Amino acid sequence: MLRPDSLGLLLLLGLCAGLLPLGTDTYLPALPTIAAELAAPSVLVQATMGGFIAAFGLAQVFAGPLADRYGRRPLLIGGLLVFALASLGAAAAPDIEWLIAARIGQAFGACCGLVVGRAAIRDLFDRETGARKLARMSAVSVCVPLAMPPIGGLVLVLLGWRAIFVLLAAIGFALALWARQGFAETLPRRDPAALDFVRLRTAAGVILGTPSFLGHALGLACGYAGLFCFLSGSSFVLIGQLGIAPSQYGFAISSLALTHFVSTLTAARLVPRFGSPRLFAWGVAWMAAMGATMALGIGLFGPSLASVMPPMLAFMIGLAVAIPQGPALALAAIPPSIAGTASALIGLLQMTLAALASLVVALAGDGSAQPMALGIAASALVGLLAYRLVIGRHSP
Repeated sequence: MLRPDSLGLLLLLGLCAGLLPLGTDTYLPALPTIAAELAAPSVLVQATMGGFIAAFGLAQVFAGPLADRYGRRPLLIGGLLVFALASLGAAAAPDIEWLIAARIGQAFGACCGLVVGRAAIRDLFDRETGARKLARMSAVSVCVPLAMPPIGGLVLVLLGWRAIFVLLAAIGFALALWARQGFAETLPRRDPAALDFVRLRTAAGVILGTPSFLGHALGLACGYAGLFCFLSGSSFVLIGQLGIAPSQYGFAISSLALTHFVSTLTAARLVPRFGSPRLFAWGVAWMAAMGATMALGIGLFGPSLASVMPPMLAFMIGLAVAIPQGPALALAAIPPSIAGTASALIGLLQMTLAALASLVVALAGDGSAQPMALGIAASALVGLLAYRLVIGRHSP
């Protein structure tokens, strides 16, 4: 078994947490192709993204208490197997409805990696150490979208879009085997009452009534919503409207991941100097500024790589700084006995807002880049406002 402070455990948890970007970014270059082959309207093809995001968030409501009741290890291994099997189902999809259903199954499995990763870090480390560990875990998970979009584009060109989901299934099975061999249980004591509905409702009330949790969770969730506005709409803008090739689009997504990766590593080094609260506040404000910059640039000069990609790259810097700080700050105020449930609620808020934002972008799609840009800007600005109102009102 891997030691708690080992690089191997960090890699395993980071890759398992990376099932979210793995499940979203790898197939992005194939969205226009899927629409053509399955004869589906773009709004339904984008629903394969929105459905995945919504299911990912909803599943965490159950995954968190399950992790508190039965332990982190069985949930992680089981979730990886569900992800792999659902990926095979997606590869065999005869129509868009089947694909959406399979994507929902993928999400239910993928969410376990993120829930267990966060909860395991909370089990093993204090707040400041946990923030650094989460930053490094996030850096590992960012390597997934760094590598996979170009690979997805290449697989699309050589073997077709169905082969992308076969590849995802193989990765899921490999991670399940690694977790079975290397991941030891981190939960000090299982909670027999974790699945009790009354207790869950009480725990949720305690968690959502904690200002530090709510402010940090909302600020981060709105940042995620901005990111998924871009992910759900960018292939139709960059490939469909601006005419770049799917392989080039894959590298564009990878540039975002590279920016995220470098920024995450930098943020981990800045925690001892500036502290998690200050870094998080800066990240939320920076995302709002860059979202507004993109919307203004596209509105004034029209869509182009120059008006879309530089502001989005800058947006990713703020998100990368906020991502590890937000959960660490939110969970630090929560009793350890309900940390798994709190971790799940963080994910629920993130994915619910991301799914809603993606849906609005899809429904508002008019062939232009404006719905995507306005969605990014609005999400980030709402996040900044929510964070300032909640944290500012309850700060000493």
